[in-house]
Amino acid sequence: MSKFKSVVTTLGQARIASAIESGKDVNITQLAVGDGNGSATEPAVGQTTLVNETYRLKLNSLKIDNKNANWIIAEAIIPAEVGGFWMREMGLFSAEGELIAVSNMADSYKPTLEEGSGRTQTLRMVLTVTDTDAVSLTIDDTLIIATEEYVNNLLAEHEASRRHPDGTLTAKGFVQLSSAVDSNSEILAATPKALKTSYDLAKSANDNANGRLASGGTAVAATKLATARKIAGVAFDGTADISLNASNIGLGNVGNYQSVQAGGGLNYINNHKIYIDWGKGDKLYATVDNVNQGVIYTGSNPPTSEEVGAYPSTGGNVSGYVSAQFLGVNGAPNPGLRQGTYIGWNESNGQGESNFVNNKGDGYGGFNFRIVNTNNSVQTGQVVISGNGNLNTSGTLSEAGQRVYSPNNPPPSGVTRTGNYSAYYSHSNGQVFLQSIGGINSNSSTNPDVTITLPATFPTGIIAISGSYTGTGGKDSSSWWTATPVGNNQIKLHTTNCSGTWAFIVAGY
Repeated sequence: MSKFKSVVTTLGQARIASAIESGKDVNITQLAVGDGNGSATEPAVGQTTLVNETYRLKLNSLKIDNKNANWIIAEAIIPAEVGGFWMREMGLFSAEGELIAVSNMADSYKPTLEEGSGRTQTLRMVLTVTDTDAVSLTIDDTLIIATEEYVNNLLAEHEASRRHPDGTLTAKGFVQLSSAVDSNSEILAATPKALKTSYDLAKSANDNANGRLASGGTAVAATKLATARKIAGVAFDGTADISLNASNIGLGNVGNYQSVQAGGGLNYINNHKIYIDWGKGDKLYATVDNVNQGVIYTGSNPPTSEEVGAYPSTGGNVSGYVSAQFLGVNGAPNPGLRQGTYIGWNESNGQGESNFVNNKGDGYGGFNFRIVNTNNSVQTGQVVISGNGNLNTSGTLSEAGQRVYSPNNPPPSGVTRTGNYSAYYSHSNGQVFLQSIGGINSNSSTNPDVTITLPATFPTGIIAISGSYTGTGGKDSSSWWTATPVGNNQIKLHTTNCSGTWAFIVAGY
């Protein structure tokens, strides 16, 4: 007698019998394993649960055996990362969670990867039933693990089928052979017979092409045209060569100049005659009809800056307004040429500084920098450096971001601003350094935490907070309050077991 076996439970038998009678399948979806509470088990038809279930998972497949028509094989696969338990019993469960069949199995420990050993465990359970149609056969497509037998069955089924795509002009696939030689189809493939027929037809046509001009041969031409023609106004009948002169092709002379073009260029307008001549100064000249067009410049005869009104690269004078995207200077200025303003670079021959030099001539000299609007009707700023180096500005002077003062331009005194229960004091440079605020109410039982916004903002932060209050509590370890800075314009008041009104003096920088 076999030591290991599987049985359909009483509940499972009832469900299968009901399925046969009603035509509705039993949907078996899960397989569970158990450890039998540490002992071998004996499957019984009256079981509704495993002795001690340790792991449950979805079925990988549920199918009829290829060789035994009344065998149903259930298969599940436990992945390698799951384990840490013994397996001595198995059970098949329906989608409703009912135990349909139960079996025992040889003791097997399923380790985990953390224990230093791991494996993928395939579990199979065979049921013998009288009517396999009563059981819904399913496979879980979400699982990516397939057994070798399953893959081999699918390959065999695929190889025996003809479910393959047809070939196209852009994709591979099955094609149908054809021996036709007059078809325009783009989905049929030519057979060797079709290729042989096409070759024979082409060879026959080539062999029968008589009277062709051989390669390198000479064609036989008539000695005289049946109808005489004219070429550029000169009669030609084919019996003799003809000569064409300049006037025949639209060229002619203007004095001793030979015309080189009689219209027809890319920019052709009307029918003009163009003449090129080597003239005075060993230069090329152009004439259109009878009008002199002047010198033609070439690489060996480039125009001078004076001829085209350009500024010479070696320097010179420019009269009028000059506009440029940028102006770069990399040489020392030469203010000794004449009076005026000179811009240069590295006049010290070592410091790499930019130079602005004023040659005052017979005047006082100096620099006058003005800021004006577009049409020079409004002046918004001015800086003047006199001829002896004095500096005068319509604005203020600053050093490292701080305004510079003098005896004739003394700094303003500090400013105090006051408001309702608040005040702040600022330095002469406008930076706030001391603030006060009062009338702050807090009750530990209702609002123990109060965020207070100061009347002004310190430039950098808060360095000290001093406070006082009138009210109850706040004088021992069980009743107290604290004030802490929040950013550079707020403080936070926290009270414990006290209630009253606070005032604060805050110093910052």
